[in-house]
Amino acid sequence: MEPLLLDVLEPQQPFFEVWVDNQKMADLIEPAWVEMFWCSYKLIPVDAECNQRLRKYELWNECKFEIRHPASGHIAGISLAGGWSFQEYCKSQTERIDFRSLWPPKERFKNGPSIVGRLLYWLRSFWTRNRRDIIGQDHRT
Repeated sequence: MEPLLLDVLEPQQPFFEVWVDNQKMADLIEPAWVEMFWCSYKLIPVDAECNQRLRKYELWNECKFEIRHPASGHIAGISLAGGWSFQEYCKSQTERIDFRSLWPPKERFKNGPSIVGRLLYWLRSFWTRNRRDIIGQDHRT
């Protein structure tokens, strides 16, 4: 399922940065609404070495990373990666990862996603996630 990109100012500019061991590893761009508490970002690694390090499952599964605001350097302490996204990212199947509690700053929004748009997206995601149980088809295909 394609992410519902948020209507934000300058989506290609970093919203947040991924840091590992006090080293900047990647920028997070193009925020997309996933569901109630989750937002997806496209990762842009600093270089090829950082890209390899970011593809390690343990990094995301054991939360061995920090998310920082690019201007202030403040750490988003309650954010975590989750869902299928970081597993697919580690297998190089996607360039996006879902984060809980990591919404773009309010000043970067043109307009937030409408309530109707969020409801329709939620219903669509609910159907695709439960399709496997209903008709025996994997939601990721």
